Amino acid sequence: MDSTSVRDGGSAEEVGGETSLSSRISTLENRLQALESKMGRSAITRTGYSLPETSPKDRSPWWRAALRGLADMGKDLTLLPRVFTDPRYPLPWHIRVGVPALALVFFFSDYLMPLGLAAIPVVGKVFDLAVAGLLFWLLWREVRRYRALSPDLPESWRA
Repeated sequence: MDSTSVRDGGSAEEVGGETSLSSRISTLENRLQALESKMGRSAITRTGYSLPETSPKDRSPWWRAALRGLADMGKDLTLLPRVFTDPRYPLPWHIRVGVPALALVFFFSDYLMPLGLAAIPVVGKVFDLAVAGLLFWLLWREVRRYRALSPDLPESWRA
């Protein structure tokens, strides 16, 4: 496109065999309308996906979500021994070594803190919480991985 003709007030229509900006915009708007009619307006967002729209009557009460979370935690606790004892499941080395090491650090943290920092209650508790959080995160991630990869789990227990 010849930029001098556009700057000088000339027409931007069909200069040098290229289509104008306004015709390209109208083509894109037509394509977007076709896509919206095909997929629905809620499917097109800035991030590429969106959550389905729900009405207030479709939402479950908070206590149902809490019960579902407790049920999931119960499933995770029952699967945890299987993660470590299933001979077919390839347990990564960082779980095989890291979980027992973090458990030992957690239980003996009073003796492992340097310079008697464990005597200060806040420092000792923050350290314990950090170690327990890391231990929980490692175990939770590994149980989720086991759920996804184990072939003999019931379908209701997967992911």
